[in-house]
Amino acid sequence: MKLEFQKICLPLRDFSLQLDSVLEGPSIALCGPSGAGKTSLLELIAGLRQPGGGTLIFNGTVFSREKKVLIPPEHRRFGYCPQENLLFPHLNVRQNILFGVRGPEPAGLGELCQGLEIGPLMARYPATLSGGEKQRVSLARALVRGPQLLLLDEPFASLDDATKANSVRLLKRTVERLSLPFICVTHSEPLALELCVTRVDLNRGRMLS
Repeated sequence: MKLEFQKICLPLRDFSLQLDSVLEGPSIALCGPSGAGKTSLLELIAGLRQPGGGTLIFNGTVFSREKKVLIPPEHRRFGYCPQENLLFPHLNVRQNILFGVRGPEPAGLGELCQGLEIGPLMARYPATLSGGEKQRVSLARALVRGPQLLLLDEPFASLDDATKANSVRLLKRTVERLSLPFICVTHSEPLALELCVTRVDLNRGRMLS
């Protein structure tokens, strides 16, 4: 993965994201204090926020240039797991995972759900799921369309230690099987070391490393 930020500027409430750097590697931990702009950076990459200026390039493809977004979010093939899992309460697990998928059911759905240990949950509804189960369903939804990059925003912050350890194990196994690069926002130093090859710190919209 090679993600290039060329003079990116994204105004936020108290400061602006100012990015002119390159991120490379199979897995990147994005760290920094609360309010540093980490979630806004993920949303910028996902196409959910439009920069006020600059260019974003992923693996040689220009995704946005200056004030014109060239590739909208639905065409970026980036899987995004926000901090809140945002599952639809009126849809069961299968329907949540496949929400937004057009055409036939993806061929790898069964293997994906088996790998994340949610296969037996497909007919259940979010209100009946544990926190760890909801997180894995959200992850399956982000992965089901075969993304070229996975964006994770504090994916395990609300889980207890035992559930977190199991969820980390399943995530590592899944991304390794798919050879999928990812960026993970986290406040946890141990999690950053365990999950990711590269660590980048963000503070008030600027990358420090």
